[in-house]
Amino acid sequence: MAAEKRGSFGTEVIWDRLSDYQRWFEPAFKDYLRSRSVAGADNYPAGSSMSAECLELITDLALRGGKRQRVAFLAETTKLFNGEVPPSKLLDAAISVELLQTHLLIHDDIFDDAPLRRGQPSTYAAYKELYPDDTRLSRSLAILAGDIAAYLAIQVITDSQELTPDEANSIIAIQTKAGLNTFHGQIFDFERDRHSRMADERLYELADYKAVRSSTWAPMRIGLVLAGADTTTNQNRIFQYARAVGIAGQLQDDYLGLFGDESTLGKSTTADLAEGKRTLMINHTLEHCLSQESNRLESILKQRGATESEAEWVRWLIRKYKSDNYLIERMKHWADQAQREAESWQDLDKAAIKFFSAMANWFIKRTY
Repeated sequence: MAAEKRGSFGTEVIWDRLSDYQRWFEPAFKDYLRSRSVAGADNYPAGSSMSAECLELITDLALRGGKRQRVAFLAETTKLFNGEVPPSKLLDAAISVELLQTHLLIHDDIFDDAPLRRGQPSTYAAYKELYPDDTRLSRSLAILAGDIAAYLAIQVITDSQELTPDEANSIIAIQTKAGLNTFHGQIFDFERDRHSRMADERLYELADYKAVRSSTWAPMRIGLVLAGADTTTNQNRIFQYARAVGIAGQLQDDYLGLFGDESTLGKSTTADLAEGKRTLMINHTLEHCLSQESNRLESILKQRGATESEAEWVRWLIRKYKSDNYLIERMKHWADQAQREAESWQDLDKAAIKFFSAMANWFIKRTY
C-alpha cells in the first residue's frame, strides 16, 4: 500500500488518500476477479458460455470507476485503533466489501430499470442488449449475476488463508447483517414512494438501512475486528459517526440525482424523478407548494417516466420553495455531526481521526 500522508487534512487531501487506496487495491481486486472467471474446478462448468459472460459483466462493473471509500473506511478504522494489519489480510476483507457493493448495485439497477451505472450500461441493461428478444432471461440472468457477486463476497472470506477462524466468522456475520439491512432498506424505499409524504426522520431511517449499513458501518465494523479492538465498547461510538456521515452522503446523492452534472454523475438527472422517488427535496416541496402545483408534481411522480421538460419544471418548483436549500442545510447538519463525533475520539489514533473528520466534509463537497 502507498505510504500514508500525515499532517493536516483538507477535503482535497481525501482525494489523494482515496487514490492511494485505489492504486493498492485495484490490481489485486482485478487479479481476484480474473481468478474467479476461469472455467472448471470450483468456479463454473467449462461448457457454460453464459457463466463466463456473467462473470465478465460482474468484473466489468466491479472494476468500473468507484472511489473505493469503503476500502478506505475499512483500512482507516484499523489505523484508528492502532491495528497493525498485514495488507494481505486487509485485502481479503476489502474485496468482500466491494463485492457486496457490486451485488447491491446490480440489484438496485434491476429494481430501477436503470440504463446506466457509472456512465456505462448497467448489468441489467447489458443483458437486455445481449438478449433483446427474451425479457425474462435478461432479467433472470441479471438477478443471478447480483446473487453470484454476493456469494463471492462471502467466499473470499471463507477461502482466506490470512484470517483467523474467529475473524472470518465475525466478518461473515457483519456482511450478512449488512446485506439483510440493505434489503429491508430497499423494501422501505419502495414503501416510501407509495406514500404522499414520509416524515423526515423516516427518510433518515431509510438512508440508514439502505446505504449506511453496507457502505460505512459494515466496513468500519470489519476494520474494528481486524484491529483486534474491543467491539463491545467501541461499536456504538463508530456507529454514530458511520450513520451521520452515511446519511449526509445519501442526501448528497439525492441532490445530485436532480441537480448534478450528467457527464460526471454517470446517469441521467431525470432518472430519480422518472422512478417516482420521493426524496427529502420532493417531500419538502409537496409540503409547501400550492395545491395546483402539488397536483402536477404528484402526477409526474406517479406516471413513472418524467421527461426532461417535466424535470426542469420540478427543479424550478424545488428552487421556488427553497427545498434545495433545505436539503443542503440538513446535509450539512449530518456532516457536522459526523465531524464532531470523529473529533471526540481523542483516545484514538490522531492521523486516522483527521481522516474521518475531513471525510465528513468531503462527503458533501465531493464531485463525481
